Amino acid sequence: MPLKAIKYSLLALLWLMPKNSFAQKENHNWYFGDYIGINFNTQPPSALTDSKMTTIEGSASISNSKGQLLFYTNGVSVWDRNHNLMPNGDSLKGDVSSTQSALIIPVPDSSHLYYIFTAAAWGSDIGLNYSVVNINLNGGNGDIVSSKKNIFVVGPISEKLAAIQKPNRKEFWLLVHKYHSDTLLAYSVSANGINTDPVVSKTGLVVKPRFSEMSFIGAMKISPNGKKIAMVHNGKDTIVIGDFDVNTGKASNWWHIKQQYNPYGVEFSPKSNFLYVSAENAEKCVLQFDLNTSSPEDFLASRKGIFFDDWTWIIGALQLGPDGKIYVCIKSKRSVSVIHAPDSAGMACRPEVAYITYPYEPERITELGLPAFIAALPPQKWIINSDTTICIGDSALLTCTKENVKSIVWSNGSTDFKIFVKQPGKYWVTVTDSADFVFVDTVTVDVGPKFKVYIGPDTAFCGKFSYLIKATPGFAKYQWNTGQNSSQITVDSHGIYTVKVLDDNSCPSGDTTIISYCEALTYFIPNSFTPNNDNRNDVFQVKGANISNIEMSIYNRWGEKIYESSGKDVSWNGKYNEVPCPEDVYIFKLKITGTNREEVAFESGNVTLLRR
Repeated sequence: MPLKAIKYSLLALLWLMPKNSFAQKENHNWYFGDYIGINFNTQPPSALTDSKMTTIEGSASISNSKGQLLFYTNGVSVWDRNHNLMPNGDSLKGDVSSTQSALIIPVPDSSHLYYIFTAAAWGSDIGLNYSVVNINLNGGNGDIVSSKKNIFVVGPISEKLAAIQKPNRKEFWLLVHKYHSDTLLAYSVSANGINTDPVVSKTGLVVKPRFSEMSFIGAMKISPNGKKIAMVHNGKDTIVIGDFDVNTGKASNWWHIKQQYNPYGVEFSPKSNFLYVSAENAEKCVLQFDLNTSSPEDFLASRKGIFFDDWTWIIGALQLGPDGKIYVCIKSKRSVSVIHAPDSAGMACRPEVAYITYPYEPERITELGLPAFIAALPPQKWIINSDTTICIGDSALLTCTKENVKSIVWSNGSTDFKIFVKQPGKYWVTVTDSADFVFVDTVTVDVGPKFKVYIGPDTAFCGKFSYLIKATPGFAKYQWNTGQNSSQITVDSHGIYTVKVLDDNSCPSGDTTIISYCEALTYFIPNSFTPNNDNRNDVFQVKGANISNIEMSIYNRWGEKIYESSGKDVSWNGKYNEVPCPEDVYIFKLKITGTNREEVAFESGNVTLLRR
């Protein structure tokens, strides 16, 4: 039976940011079905059981940018953040048995006003209406403004509501499908209100007012990239797909895909690669279609079944979540299922039954619907370049798109669409689009290489040797003057060794080390000295050749250490704590290291301190 029978300088950047930067966490609390919901403020998402709402099909909910619930509705009643019915929050002209009974859109340039758009059921003349919620009313819990309740817009319409941000991030398109026709209406929602002169598109498929067809049933969605629109007409067993221009609100190039399965829910994958459709099909599965096909025939041929379990009866709404997963409502369950990887083909999309579960309570159960939300465009990129790194002495070409642009000014004052930069830093462009909205986009330019290569100090060896030279790891390419291209080499001969490297940005760096010959370590240790300041034999000091370091310790005749030091030219001046020591015989201990650091000598003996 048909489903219906069941029923952008940083200061400037901040100033220019739109006040309705929607889709931060505004969609993090879902309320739907009978007394259930989903909380996306937790990882993974968790069940909500504080709802006071029941609805057979559509609903809508809205949170603030921090993910804190503001209110929710089934298109007839409105509950506030404390789950109390708003004082004036009843008798809206939606219907609990309308596929997409309600949709909430923030009033542009307002921090406390929200539109609730409602769609009547059964294609009735009640049609599309809106009411305005003021969050500041009712002690900050919100209420419907009495003079802005159930304002008629158009009718009759099918049970379809969809909305998307415009590229300026300040305004929205609200889309409805007019019943008794093939007309799609796109209403502009701006700070000036709702433009009641909509953009009109023709789908080429007339939805006729026949009760036996029930063609008013079925959802409508706009793709996340803003380029496609899809809707299903349940009674006509048809999927309708068209191209959408998010700048103008116009839709065109329609495909009519006939399916004998009473389609109901529809949703796009996050990257707009696939379309998912729920339907009353014998296989009890969600249908997946490839949107990268070039014809209706290829699109239909790409159909794959996404299966959940053998107990699936009726699959209702599909809704893309803020976590990039598609949530699947299976009727009369105490759980919600999910498609984990919607941009993967076939069963690789990883369907999971009963992903969110609810406690066993007779009244707490799924129906057909999930809440409807605004499709949020990905962040607008006016600068074509991504953040980049250039080599020292090179320049980066930064390019601003010309599409839908009236004028631009770069942070360096240039008004050209392309600029060359050599210095590191953050560059931004201020764009005025064709509708006179102003935006700021930024890009960061670094100058590399980020790291310099190092292969160690110069060294010397006496006789035969084998020496491992290690270059700094992590570079993309190495080239030694020996012809090798690894990050380290082993050498056994004296000479100059050089490596040249390229990092991931193809920026070069290099280093050189010298391995030289060394002579044998030689040294002379005197047996006496006279510290009388005549500049002749005033200190006890080891002399020699090819010495790199000496560690010296001096002891008196009782074994007390009175001096200790190290260095290439270390010496003792005959004092202990800056007091001259008496004439006597003292004991020394020495560790002498040669320039070939493998050559080390240890010496000990007596030295006589004389004062004459």
